[in-house]
Amino acid sequence: MSILDELARKLVICGYTLVLSDWRETITSCRRGVAPLLGLIEEKRDVSGWYAADKAVGKAAAALYAVLGVAGVYACRISEAGLAMLRKCGIAAVYDSLVPVMKDRSGNGICPMEDATADLASPEECLEAIKKKAALLAARTTR
Repeated sequence: MSILDELARKLVICGYTLVLSDWRETITSCRRGVAPLLGLIEEKRDVSGWYAADKAVGKAAAALYAVLGVAGVYACRISEAGLAMLRKCGIAAVYDSLVPVMKDRSGNGICPMEDATADLASPEECLEAIKKKAALLAARTTR
């Protein structure tokens, strides 16, 4: 069984939203969206060369995986822009479902992070846009 197969199994069976591993160590999360990936970046956690399993990978998450330097990603659901970003950055991608665009949590519109990164080319540009959008969304929920 490959590492991505094992991580995908753990993701589904244990109900995580994210599983990262290098075989020696595993990081799991039940947090939604890009929050766990932003957390790893903010902590300056070195996961370069690791593999990830994620419930949903849009362009924003794909850009964050590139910034983190992961080697491969399994996604239950991935957007076309997310897949394109992973491929552009040389990150192996395996997925169950390819969708045109990531929807927001209500299912009625585009995911705000997907929207924030739509016209950006590099993972670094995306990271800055994601941080700004995350701060804006956090400010809205604390009112």
